[in-house]
Amino acid sequence: DVTTYNGMCFKISSKNFFFSPTSECPTSQIDIAFLMDGSGSVRNEDFNKMKVFVIEMIKSFIDHDTQFAIAQFSTDCEIHHKFQQVKNAKAWEDAVTRIHQQRGWTKTATAIKKLVKELFVSEGGARPSASKILVVITDGESTEQFLNEAVQQAQKKNIIRYAIGVGNAFNNVKAAKELAIIASLPTNKHVFKVTDFDALESIREQLKENIIAIEGMFTDIIMTAVGAFQWKGGYQLYTQNDQLNVFQAGREHDSYLGYSLAIATAFGKKYAVMGAPRHKHKGQVTVSRIDNNPRNLKELDPPKPQIGSYFGAEVCVVDLNKNSRTVLLLVSAPTYIEPDREGKVFVYTFNHRSYFDFSGMELVGMAGQRGRFGSSLASPADLNGDGYMDVLIGAPLEEDGQGSIYIFNGGAYQINPTYSQRIAGSSVRLGLRFFGISLSQSSLDQSRDSLPDIAVGAMGAVLLLRCLTANINYTIILDAKRQKNRAYFLPKNRFVNDVMNISLNKPTCKSHPFLIDAFSEDALNPLSNQLTFTFDGLPSAKLQNIRPILLPGIKTTTDHNLDFEINCGSDDISNIYVGIMQEINVTVFVENRGENSYNTLFTLSYPFGLSYRRIISKQGRVECVSLDSEQKGSFGETTCHISKPILKGNSQVRSILKWSLMSLHGKNCLFQVENDFRELSFKVFIRVPVMLGDKSIWANKNIQVSMNNCSVAVCAEFSCDDTLSKNERKFYNITGNVSSGWIEPYIHIFLEVYEEVNLTKEIAGGVIGGLLLLALITVALYKAGFFKSHYKELLENAEQSPEDGPTTK
Repeated sequence: DVTTYNGMCFKISSKNFFFSPTSECPTSQIDIAFLMDGSGSVRNEDFNKMKVFVIEMIKSFIDHDTQFAIAQFSTDCEIHHKFQQVKNAKAWEDAVTRIHQQRGWTKTATAIKKLVKELFVSEGGARPSASKILVVITDGESTEQFLNEAVQQAQKKNIIRYAIGVGNAFNNVKAAKELAIIASLPTNKHVFKVTDFDALESIREQLKENIIAIEGMFTDIIMTAVGAFQWKGGYQLYTQNDQLNVFQAGREHDSYLGYSLAIATAFGKKYAVMGAPRHKHKGQVTVSRIDNNPRNLKELDPPKPQIGSYFGAEVCVVDLNKNSRTVLLLVSAPTYIEPDREGKVFVYTFNHRSYFDFSGMELVGMAGQRGRFGSSLASPADLNGDGYMDVLIGAPLEEDGQGSIYIFNGGAYQINPTYSQRIAGSSVRLGLRFFGISLSQSSLDQSRDSLPDIAVGAMGAVLLLRCLTANINYTIILDAKRQKNRAYFLPKNRFVNDVMNISLNKPTCKSHPFLIDAFSEDALNPLSNQLTFTFDGLPSAKLQNIRPILLPGIKTTTDHNLDFEINCGSDDISNIYVGIMQEINVTVFVENRGENSYNTLFTLSYPFGLSYRRIISKQGRVECVSLDSEQKGSFGETTCHISKPILKGNSQVRSILKWSLMSLHGKNCLFQVENDFRELSFKVFIRVPVMLGDKSIWANKNIQVSMNNCSVAVCAEFSCDDTLSKNERKFYNITGNVSSGWIEPYIHIFLEVYEEVNLTKEIAGGVIGGLLLLALITVALYKAGFFKSHYKELLENAEQSPEDGPTTK
């Protein structure tokens, strides 16, 4: 009988032989695009050979359900024929023959991008259900830098890429790496290198076989038989070389060996991983080598044995990096019982010597659910787009049999033990039973949103899960790290709030114009802008109001720097011209934004060779005292008091401090060479700076020397021919005065003379005025009787009072 499964076709005879597919087997659809290098480095006769190669490849597939497209690239990319435009072999031969070479640069990345956007789409004639294949034929390196970006776009559309490098250019490591970037993984099956265009024919059959294999034709088949030999179980290997392999039976009765099966690939070898969930009532997993002599290599017992746990009910191999090499093995025990949950998945890592070792990691579902977590396992795709394969785990009995699935995200070396998303069956569709009982082992982009869609099985239904739309509420803050911002959306407003509705198959962009302060004092440091957002998944009416969620761990606040444009000329290089400057000016600005400050001062340190001159106050009052450095390695120090004793609040002080270079400085350099071998003749060259810029610094104008460019300075070179005898020492002394003669030694001293104040008149006038005032006060008091005594009058009145008093009756 003929059996078909997932587009794969096999025929097995009654003698258990596995034959090559026949015409009875249906084939899957394939869309193949040929991208030919038409750059100037390809000779005309070689370009014709390339066209012949393409014609022969088309003839090889013309009887299959295959479509073809032809494009050529150099400086630009031209699509000569899209899919469905040419039907038969003769028409294709005529169409390809008429193609003329473009000549130009080798812009491979631009060409791949164009084919992804314009050819591998329905408008280009591509079929949604067909396998997409791109064959790139080139003779040299690309002249562009963004090849990785172009390849990623092709990868997102599941385009299988073959790279054919022609010529010796690809003996270079960089060029060979470029071919590997263009091609799909594994590179040993998708990269072809030939010495010249005559050798293209030699790879045609091999390329044809590799493409045909995509249709589902495999070399070997493994079938398991769980009930064989009194439920010991086992497996049978079928090959295409007519070799009869012995049935590999299990050793333990009722072990159910082969209940689950996965194929691991590592270091070019294949291993069959099979579960025996009833082995000794606890379960076991067997690892076997797939070759001409199948044999068991290792038996994995449960890390935490439990009777009835069904360890090995499901096994799944994980290729985290998508490089066709198994990194992890997942083994489930769906009936493993714990107080608050049911089901567990154990994670193993691949080791070249011991094959699979338990990593110590266990994956579990949500607490409080007894839902047979681990009843199904799959690693179908990179679901979150981080470049690593993710894992799906089904728990079909959660929520009273409605079921759910869990998503665990992969990393560089391991799986995150905390699930990133749990999708309950009740949130997908009402009335579902056993959602997650099965999971698709691969993914397709049925919705054409450049993201994988996942099929999940339930009782009597298969559901396709895809990404949905969401609202992003975001806030942008300009120059967020500064108290005084340099940019704003509106005057005195550096904040903007907005909402964006996003759907992955409809990219959305929004522009927010802003203004820069024209008088900003800092135009060198970038603007540090802050973006904060919240994610609001929108419910889908078609999927029972299911909502997308934000990936856990995603930062909702990010910083983005925006640099100021700095004009450094057409060459983008700023030159520093060193001249003769005898003064260094430092502007000091001090602002008191708080309360009054008392005895405020600042201190500046400066290196040896500078001498403090003076200070010029532009605003406020500043007094400075300075002590210059006397020797190298030490620093001079200038201390300045600001508005002593009180620097009032909300006041500013600005001043300019001046230092000058010390005029005289000498240095002796001694270089000694000893000859202790034999007499020899030699020449000594000594270079001395004589000019800086257009100024001469060599005081002795009578010396005639040759001029040499010594970068900043113009140097004089002294040449001495001499002979040095054995053990003889010689010294060469060049003397000259290096001075700053062109700078006139004028010292400008600013004096402010204050006239001495004579206060004699003011003092005399004050004394006389005071005396007159005292006299006037005295006279006034006398007139008022202030100085007249009333004591005598009181005594006299007292003596008369008894006689004049009242009479008592």
